[in-house]
Amino acid sequence: MKKSNIKHIIAVLSMLIFSLIQLSTAVAENKKSDPVLRTKNPVGQDFWLCFQKNFTESTSQNNLLHLELFVTGKNDTKVKIEIAGLKYSEEFDIPGDTVIGIRLNPKAELLGSGTVDDMSVHVTSDFPISVYGLNRRHQTTDTYLGLPVNVLGYEYRAMCYIAAVQLMGQFAVIATENNTKVTITPTVNTKKFPGGISYTVRLKKGEVYQVQAKYESRSTCDLTGSLIKSDKKIAVFSGHQCAYVPSSTIACNHLVEQLPPVTSWGKHFFLGKFKTRLNYTYRVLANEDSTRVFEDTTLVDVLKPGEYYEARRNKCLQISATKPVLVSQYSHGLSDGDSIGDPMMLLVSPTKQFLHRYRFATPIKGEWRHYINVVVPTSGISSIKLDNVLLNRSMFKPLGISRYSIAYIGIPYGSHVIEGDEPFGMYSYGFGYGKDAYDAYGNMGGQSFFEYEFIADTTAPSADAKKSTDFLPVIVRDDRLDDTGLRKISVLSQEGVIPNIPKIEGGMPQALLSFKVENEGIAGRAVIEAFDVEGNSAVYTVCYSYNVDKDRFEYSLSEGLNEECAPDPGIQLGLFGKLSYNFHNAGFSSTADIAAQGEFGEDGTFGGFGGVYIGRRLSPEWVVSARISFEDQPATLNAPDSMTSQVRFKGKLVPFQESRTLELNGSFLNIAFAGEWYWKKSIYLLGGMNVCFNINDDIEYTKSIIRPGNYVYPNGKSTMKEPGYPEALSSLSGMKFGLFGGIGLNKRINSNFIAYAESYFTTYISSMIDDGDWALSQFSFNVGIKYIFQMN
Repeated sequence: MKKSNIKHIIAVLSMLIFSLIQLSTAVAENKKSDPVLRTKNPVGQDFWLCFQKNFTESTSQNNLLHLELFVTGKNDTKVKIEIAGLKYSEEFDIPGDTVIGIRLNPKAELLGSGTVDDMSVHVTSDFPISVYGLNRRHQTTDTYLGLPVNVLGYEYRAMCYIAAVQLMGQFAVIATENNTKVTITPTVNTKKFPGGISYTVRLKKGEVYQVQAKYESRSTCDLTGSLIKSDKKIAVFSGHQCAYVPSSTIACNHLVEQLPPVTSWGKHFFLGKFKTRLNYTYRVLANEDSTRVFEDTTLVDVLKPGEYYEARRNKCLQISATKPVLVSQYSHGLSDGDSIGDPMMLLVSPTKQFLHRYRFATPIKGEWRHYINVVVPTSGISSIKLDNVLLNRSMFKPLGISRYSIAYIGIPYGSHVIEGDEPFGMYSYGFGYGKDAYDAYGNMGGQSFFEYEFIADTTAPSADAKKSTDFLPVIVRDDRLDDTGLRKISVLSQEGVIPNIPKIEGGMPQALLSFKVENEGIAGRAVIEAFDVEGNSAVYTVCYSYNVDKDRFEYSLSEGLNEECAPDPGIQLGLFGKLSYNFHNAGFSSTADIAAQGEFGEDGTFGGFGGVYIGRRLSPEWVVSARISFEDQPATLNAPDSMTSQVRFKGKLVPFQESRTLELNGSFLNIAFAGEWYWKKSIYLLGGMNVCFNINDDIEYTKSIIRPGNYVYPNGKSTMKEPGYPEALSSLSGMKFGLFGGIGLNKRINSNFIAYAESYFTTYISSMIDDGDWALSQFSFNVGIKYIFQMN
């Protein structure tokens, strides 16, 4: 191929790629980075724990108290346990990756109310460990996750439950340093102090102070919301001696959890059902005034400091609040309809305190079924491993319209590790059967305990559409970790599309909108603007328009004001085979090194090969496209001699006439630029120009005898190769231009593939050779298939 031709080809191909393929850019959501926070983990080396009053004292063998600590850690470690009031101190060797149960003297149970004693349990270790406490009498059991000193704080609120047959709600406070001043404001009357009035106690390191409600009536004996503040770090435990949950549902069970400090409360929570149970109860406790609480997207209460919201549910929920709250979840008594287990209480971790990894243990061995609920961002499901084995994605179910999913997983007794690439929540619980029937336990798997620092919400609400055919569901969100929630959604305009917008309560995390066209088959648009509580806003456009490539009307959602309101049609890439009939019309007798004694004339021949198609739709009616093909343009041109001579043939002088034949055997690169106008959804007219480059100049040049008949050359044939003539035609033009027009037909196979056929006529406006007249016209037929690459 000629160097000049290569340069021409490269230049034209570059123009083609630049003009027909435009890369779409995706604008990433503006992400805020959290400030540097003092992140703390519930695994540690120094714990102050206690065991609160469980049910009633009795000498019956069926009602003996069982107190036990369960210890597990990654490394082999030495653990020391001390109870000053019992003058007890003992060391244990704990192997790594195991769970060891350590029985304690039942005399460590806290019996008093409003009195100071030294029955706290001090646990220390050489390496970080997790500690679980078990407080059990026959058919009244609960567990708690022990929190190390490094995650403790200075301000707490109690989470209890209402009285059950004169069994009381309670909480306990342990000092971790000498001369600790603790100020308590109980919400109801206690056995020693009136409700609503603050009082102070001073504690030495390791001393514990338990508070129990005074029985007056069931509805007035709940210590939930009681405020506990101190000038030094304290450990606080809260729950109930033995509670009915709900209050009229038999039977009771001990409730206990070690409380996180107020600084580690949160605003976004997820509740799953308890596996095998029908219903559960949850509470949301506020610490600040005007705390708005949402159940999924519904405002359910506005709370004052120390107030709580309680509800009974049988489904998974998202709980969110406009200010930090504490959330607890309770299983129900056995007479609630499923006759499984009994009440237990666990605290729910806020999403901002989720961890990447949890080491946990099932604290009860025997006739128990153990479970974990795992709440994970849907985008992180594929990375979740339990004991180094990836969990099956099908185990997880979406949590409403949130960004999270949940799985309910049965696990065997022992020590376990669950981990993932994105922070997630985990809750451990179990229900007894057989001789352990009518019993239950539960606790959170852990959470981070950084001091909560809220970041100013500077990010606008987001929106995403769900798949649907009859209408378009759109979820508007303001539910990221530091978002303040939605305030308002306004309709800026609507043309043929009707928005259905629910009532927006200030602070709600998401809103589910729907859009439906007024008249099927008629294009329309609606534009909305979403505001959050802080005033950040974003505009979104919902379109209902005809997608030519998919041959249907469809909905789409785009950010900002979409004036055109049509889906991006994408780029069409295809392959085709080509068949052409070539009309050659020559008018020369010599070219390059070839000279004939007559003039070359006309010829018509078939040619073939194929190529690639590139197209981009500009509108429902117009497509710009290019066809790059490799083809031959065969020709056999004859030039009879214009003069005759004589030869002796069979003893006579007879007229002698020859003909020169130029046979074109080269191949060509053809690049055609076209506009396609669709006057029907599957039928289009096309027209444009093309550029044709010769790739090689191969020819055969021969002479043949016209007359006399049967006369032959010395080779014994009437045709022979013209001696001394070249095998390539150097005068063949390196590039020629043409104009074409025709008609095409599309047949959609599916949403991405289209079969097509087209026929068109091409006439070249420049000669095939540089030094003479050689015209070419073609009638071409292409058959192929196109693939549509969507750009959004």
